[in-house]
Amino acid sequence: MTTAQLSAEALATIPVLLRAGAVWLLLLCGVAGLAVYAAGVVVWCGCRWVWRAVRGVCAPTGGPEGGSGLPGDLRAAPEPAETLSGRPGPSWARGDTDNRTDIEEAA
Repeated sequence: MTTAQLSAEALATIPVLLRAGAVWLLLLCGVAGLAVYAAGVVVWCGCRWVWRAVRGVCAPTGGPEGGSGLPGDLRAAPEPAETLSGRPGPSWARGDTDNRTDIEEAA
């Protein structure tokens, strides 16, 4: 085989090697992505297990306040004030029905 034929064969092999390398890189990225996803799921499940265990240990046990000791038992939230400043809101925001005007009547 001459030098020219050898060079032509080497140049013809380059695209094949690049395609094979790209396939390997894609497969490697896919496997690495699955490994990272699986690690995330394991960490998530572990944290959830720890959270539930800690929440179960720290749950209220019921007492003079009347709590039942269940984790979902919440006291009633206080009623919110009418507004933050204590003044009533503008008339258009209060929902008064006697001050409404119909667009057709106004036109």
